[in-house]
Amino acid sequence: MSGLGGIVVFALIATLSLTVIGYLTGVVRTGASIAAEINLMIQDEAAKSVGRLEIANLTILPDNTTIKAEIINKALKPIPVRDLNLMDIIIVYESWGNVRATWIPYRRDGGGVEGWRATNITHGGSGEIINPSSQDFTSGMWDPGETLHIEVWLNPAYPATGAALLIASTPEGAMGWRTR
Repeated sequence: MSGLGGIVVFALIATLSLTVIGYLTGVVRTGASIAAEINLMIQDEAAKSVGRLEIANLTILPDNTTIKAEIINKALKPIPVRDLNLMDIIIVYESWGNVRATWIPYRRDGGGVEGWRATNITHGGSGEIINPSSQDFTSGMWDPGETLHIEVWLNPAYPATGAALLIASTPEGAMGWRTR
C-alpha cells in the first residue's frame, strides 16, 4: 500500500505541477498578447496625432541596386523639402541569401555608395498644386496628399536579389512601409 500511495502522491504532484506550468504559460502568453495589443494601440494613437506615410509603389530595377518608390504624404501637415535629409529610409532586403538591413543616407545630388534622393513630387499623377518644390528640392513643401518619388541606390557589393522591405519615417513620427 505504501508503494501505491507513493505513486498516487507522485501523480498528484506531477498533475499539479503540469497544471501550474500550463497556467503560467497561459499567463505569459496572455501578457505577451496584451503587450502586443498595447503596442498596436500606441502605434494607432501615434498615427492619429501625426498621420502616416503610404508607400504606394516599390520597384527594384533589373540592376538589383536601384529601387524606386512612391511615398504618399498622409501626415497631418506639410513637410518642408529642405528637411528631407531628416527623414529615415531603411531597407531590409535579401542579398545573395543573406538578410541585410541598412539605413540609407539622403544624398540630394546623388553620389556615394548608398543613398536616396527625391526625384519628383506629384499630386494625382500631375504636378504639385500648392507649395511647389524647387527642382533641386531646396525650397517648397511636400504637402498632405502629394506623392514623393524617390530613388534609392544600394551598395553594388550587396544587390537586392530577393524580397525587400522599405520603411520611411519623418522626424515628426509619420511612417509607412511596403514589401516587395
